[in-house]
Amino acid sequence: MIFPGQFFLGTEFFYAVGDAVDWTSFEPLMEGSMQITPYENGIHSLAIGIGDLEKYVGGANNQYLLKGAIISIHHGVETLLKDVLFQRNPVFLLDDKAVVKKIIECYKSFYEEKNHYLFDDEHTIKPIEALKRVKELSLGHISERDYQALSHSYTTLNSLRNQLQHFTLTVAPDHVIMILGELLPKFSAFIETCYELPVLGRARAVPHVPLPNMGKLYRPKKSFSQAIAEFNPGAMAFIELLKGKYDVLLNEAIGRIKGKLIDSLTQKFIVNSRGACGAPPYDPDIILEGWLNARLEPHRHSRDSYVAETLADGAIKARYTAKVEFGPVTEEPIESYAKRVKQSIKIASEILVQDAESILEIGEFQSCLEYLRDISVSITVELDYETIITTEMYSINHVESLKGQLTIALESGVFGDPTGSKQIRIVQNVPLTKQNTRLGIHSWTSSQVEMNERASLNIAIDGQADLVACN
Repeated sequence: MIFPGQFFLGTEFFYAVGDAVDWTSFEPLMEGSMQITPYENGIHSLAIGIGDLEKYVGGANNQYLLKGAIISIHHGVETLLKDVLFQRNPVFLLDDKAVVKKIIECYKSFYEEKNHYLFDDEHTIKPIEALKRVKELSLGHISERDYQALSHSYTTLNSLRNQLQHFTLTVAPDHVIMILGELLPKFSAFIETCYELPVLGRARAVPHVPLPNMGKLYRPKKSFSQAIAEFNPGAMAFIELLKGKYDVLLNEAIGRIKGKLIDSLTQKFIVNSRGACGAPPYDPDIILEGWLNARLEPHRHSRDSYVAETLADGAIKARYTAKVEFGPVTEEPIESYAKRVKQSIKIASEILVQDAESILEIGEFQSCLEYLRDISVSITVELDYETIITTEMYSINHVESLKGQLTIALESGVFGDPTGSKQIRIVQNVPLTKQNTRLGIHSWTSSQVEMNERASLNIAIDGQADLVACN
């Protein structure tokens, strides 16, 4: 059904009268067709997005300015990255499934004016892949540290943009500002070098000469900073302001963490292990309550779980591995029906945090989480216990004595650091006693091999200790 009023078709406007189009009254609203090159398109979107962000940061309490900034800046970055690839060779835009026959058909369609940008979106690479490809082809200059920061912030922005495009978004404004404050200075510096002429390095060996009717897509360009100033004269100054503010905030956050101490934080650590029974993976269930909060189940959260690999982004807050090791049992008969036993137990777990805000509650350090990346938590329990057994099976529900230590170590990189760099380390050491640790073991025998294969273990630690940030 056609509704009365104005509607848009292609690059020309028509008017609807009643339920049908009055073709006799058709008058184009502008001469010719609207022609915007990819470069102009990307620059304009960036300029608009930066303007929205500047208004919001300047005090305009309007969440739709942040929405506009997310969508426009994402579009601008994606378009310029793809244009850089196109300028060198349009084939650089295609995904891995592209075939020569399809490429030739796209060129033929262009000559026949059935498309205007050679390749449709369905054939081109995703936004994050475009950034990666520009870097790998050395089409611009950027340090590895800045690239890692740019890649992370753009990946986050891409997720925010997808949420907005497809339905809705709930996010803290400060988080959006932090992401854009990291992305814009690094991207603007990078893209400026991408458009520098002449093309440097080995790229000269594979030039792409514009084919007939493609000249408009290769028209001479002003520098990035000059071009964006035509749409938003204050854009580059605002980007420099963001760069200064972000660097200051980042250094302040690192300074607040390093060498600091938070007194007496409570932490519960609960482990339920069934040994190698049932289907793998055999990691024990883990429950964390305190400054660390998570419920980890092997079939959902284990790093060896197929289910975790297939769930949508954001569905899994953490991935983990964990292992229980029983030491040999020392037995001493004390009655015809009883014996005193001693044993050591070690539990080691490694947790990769994927949603820090939902898992960590670390007091005055909480505001620093947005500057941290690649957060991992290692948890180690080493304990020795002694008790008396009066049954044929090896079954323990209480102990006479227990000592040991729970060690929790959080390690993290900082935005901008190379992948794998961990300059933040926070440690908590909780002494274990009979009073703060509950232990339960069930095994058919006291054989060390049998226990490591099939014994069930239940351990619950409810301890308290200082949280220390190491230099």
